[in-house]
Amino acid sequence: MRSKQPSVLPDPNSRWSKPDVSRETLRVTMVLKAPYGISGVQYLSVSASEKERVARSIKKHTKLLKSYETALLSFNRKHNLVSRSAENHFFQHHIQHSLAIACRDFPPDVHIVDWGSGGGLPAIPLAVIFPSVQVTALDKVGKKMQVVEAIVRRLSIRNVSVCHSRAEDYHENAEFSVSRATVPLSTLWKWHSQVARIQKGSVAKDCDSGQGGTSFWPPGLICLKGGDLAEEIKILQDWYPDLLVTVLSVDELFNNQPYFREKVIVHVQLNENT
Repeated sequence: MRSKQPSVLPDPNSRWSKPDVSRETLRVTMVLKAPYGISGVQYLSVSASEKERVARSIKKHTKLLKSYETALLSFNRKHNLVSRSAENHFFQHHIQHSLAIACRDFPPDVHIVDWGSGGGLPAIPLAVIFPSVQVTALDKVGKKMQVVEAIVRRLSIRNVSVCHSRAEDYHENAEFSVSRATVPLSTLWKWHSQVARIQKGSVAKDCDSGQGGTSFWPPGLICLKGGDLAEEIKILQDWYPDLLVTVLSVDELFNNQPYFREKVIVHVQLNENT
């Protein structure tokens, strides 16, 4: 019988926001019975304001994001950072996909760990969009981390730290973990639990909404996933029954482009009601 992993309890005085469903007339919330057939999971459709936020952020930072694309594809000739078949659609399939997470805001000065960052995805795009947060790109493959370090130096992206390490050996405190389809959710939550921190001071204060009424992500794990996640989510819930799992559709953010069909954002946090 598996023993329950220890988790970090949230600060009961924290005012981290939850989405205000009543004010978002285009948002639909329901207990997820389809497509995954699992109870206790929230499914949220993307609001019009979240869709607009992503488009606006990409447009604002297109020049630097394109510079990142050029640098990474240059390194990709010698290093296996992304598949060669994906090079022709790199911006859409990798950068744009990573920035689905930008549909909500992050409070300033928080620390985000990108587990299994590879060539810096989603770490570098997120650092570009959110210059006031600190992002750590972590990967066990040293050559990939050398490339990421070279890229952030070349592009003067100062809020990215590079860490060549096994995930199990990393213990720097962070409010958020992100990942892009690397390992199962249960493993990612285990890694997040070993670094999880909820800031009690100014970071947690006044976080009911961002600029323009944009919601903040609650502290926790944010994953870009795809395909049938039923078994993954069920194992996560079996191992960690005190979690709240929310799934947001990605294809709605990008006008239902074929590549993004069945791709979702999975947000995992401690359930304050348990």
